[in-house]
Amino acid sequence: MEFSSDQGQERYDALVRLAPRVVVGLDFDGVLSPIVEDPAQAHIHPDAAGVLGELACEVAAIAVITGRPARQALVLGGLEELGVQIASHDSELFLYGQYGNERWTSTHRRIVSPRPPQGFATFQRGQPRGLGPGRAPPPPRVV
Repeated sequence: MEFSSDQGQERYDALVRLAPRVVVGLDFDGVLSPIVEDPAQAHIHPDAAGVLGELACEVAAIAVITGRPARQALVLGGLEELGVQIASHDSELFLYGQYGNERWTSTHRRIVSPRPPQGFATFQRGQPRGLGPGRAPPPPRVV
């Protein structure tokens, strides 16, 4: 790589020295996978796994952050297999699904979610039957 100044070379060298302590964070949609009309078809770019594997050789860890559920990102991204590859380089792959609400790592290889808030189950049981998950309340009556 050629630099147009000594300062450019110095900054690059400093970055390379720090790389083994760096965590690179990437979004799933629009970075690792293209934005597509059907989000269920947003598979990771075909070259992304190879590039991330190479990057893992240089950095401490790679973190993928997404609004998607973690399980969906693991499947669409082939991230479980990629995690095995990255772990073989003594690096780690972190996945933060639902913007960090769900967590997965290439070391533990399971999705961890926080417990629901205390009293949430009681709140759910107290809701009218028609207000279960995925059901909208009935429209108001006009008289």
